[in-house]
Parts: sequence; structure tokens; C-alpha cells
Amino acid sequence: MAGELNKVFICTNNQQLLGAKVAKYTLEKYAESSALSVEILNSDKGSELDRMAGKNYLRGGKLHQFSITDLQSWTLLRFSPPELMNYQGRAVVIDPDVFSVRADVSKLFELDMKNKAILAKPGKGEGVWASSVMLLDCTKLSHWSLESIVDGMLAQALDYRKVMDLEGEVEIVGQLGDEWNRFDRIDDQTKFLHTTNRLTQPWRTGLPVDMVIGRPKPLFGVIPREWIHGLLGRGAPRFHLEHPDTQVTKFFFIHLKAAIESCEINADEVQKAVDAGQIRADVWEKLDQAQEA
Repeated sequence: MAGELNKVFICTNNQQLLGAKVAKYTLEKYAESSALSVEILNSDKGSELDRMAGKNYLRGGKLHQFSITDLQSWTLLRFSPPELMNYQGRAVVIDPDVFSVRADVSKLFELDMKNKAILAKPGKGEGVWASSVMLLDCTKLSHWSLESIVDGMLAQALDYRKVMDLEGEVEIVGQLGDEWNRFDRIDDQTKFLHTTNRLTQPWRTGLPVDMVIGRPKPLFGVIPREWIHGLLGRGAPRFHLEHPDTQVTKFFFIHLKAAIESCEINADEVQKAVDAGQIRADVWEKLDQAQEA
């Protein structure tokens, strides 16, 4: 397949833009070819998602109000690349908190998709898939249109959770290796690190929580855990926490530092992100400490 028909898309908003730029840096750093095409899609630059601002939509069978300022306001952009590619070629779509761990993303384009339109990591539950990292055959996804998805959301004909879990695409989804979407862990097999627990993303430690946190499942299927947490004086976290794996934190700041030193990221934009409350206040201290092992 011609190289120009392959492209990587990183979906984000302004709040996660610095993470997205580090993700882009890692993809380009570890790519074997300098011809790799990577584009950041920023929902805050204007998109169909603007139509959802303040509107009610279905999420897990319940109505929620869409907040354009939510940390995850960009997520439906995952479904826009086929249209952006004019339904040609292949696309890799990742979240802004997915980073290459010395892996060449171009290897994904070479995978045998076995006539499937989508390769993704299996999620939790039957027929559920993790759309946070996808390899797409755009020629087989002509039914994907961000405009029509937003229309379905506004009409409450589509459920956000089912869309994100690819529940309507089960016949055309194949399995992507776990190493391409490794959740919050770096080991010998990790190709893409996904800091999927938003509460512990390394660059957000100490910041106020500004996202929708799903309710925990009831204890024994009956007792609301919020009651138990309340009795124990343990409410939902109000601030982002340190990542439990110091290796993950170290990896992120080593690559943020390298991106700054190579002028891929400007130090001024890092400070602006700190001032805007998007990046932890002690980022410069963490960068001073960051160094390869």
C-alpha cells in the first residue's frame, strides 16, 4: 500500500494537547521512515462536536449533558479519520495519552487485517472493544461520518458508550495485539503505552479532577459503593494522583524533555499549560530530574 495512503491521527482537545504532542514526538522518534505522516486532531479548533455543547445525550443508557470543557470532550473524533482520508488507505487512530515505547508505528500498516475493517484490543465484556487505539481500513468504513454520529447522539438514537465500545461493528472488528495498547504498564512486550487511568496521568498529578468519573459497580451487585466510601470518609478523588508505576512517569518526562530539547515542543507552551491548569505545577522540577537510565 502506498505510503501516502497511510496516516496516524492523534485525537485531543486543548487540555490534553501537550500529551498529544509528546505522543506525536514518540511516534516520529521511533519510526524507521521519516515519511511517516502524523496529524493531531484538536476538537477545540472547531468540529462537529461543537453542536453537542450543553446538549443531552445517552451514555450507558442514561442522559448526560455534554460538556465541551470536559477532559474527554474530544473522544468522538476517533471516528473521523476514514472521512478525512476520503475513505482511502489505512489509518491508525490513537488517544493523546498513547505513546510509542521504541516501536515503529508503520509496522501496524503492514498487518494482515484478514478482511476486517478495524483492528482493536478487546475490551471488558462480550463484544466490547477498546477504540483508544485502532487500525482502520478506511475503504471499508464509508458508513463512518462524524456528522451522522453527532446527529445520532443529539437525537438520542445512539448511545455514546456503545459507539465507543464498537458494539455496532462486531462483524468487522478483528483483534489487535495487547502490546499495541498496553494499559498503564511498560514491560518487554509493550509497543504502545496507554496511560488510560486519567486520574493518574503523570502530567496531571495534583490538578483538580475535571472529568466525568463513572460510578463504581455496587458491592455484591446491590450495595452502592458510594455509601461505603462515605462511611469510610473516602469520596471520589478531587485531585489527580501520582501514577503508581514510577517507570511510566519517568518515561513520560524523559520524552517531554527530549521533545522540548529538540524544539518539537516549545517551553513557553509548557508554561502556558501550567498556567492554564492543564499540566502539573511542578513540571519543571520533574523535567530537571528526567534522564535516561
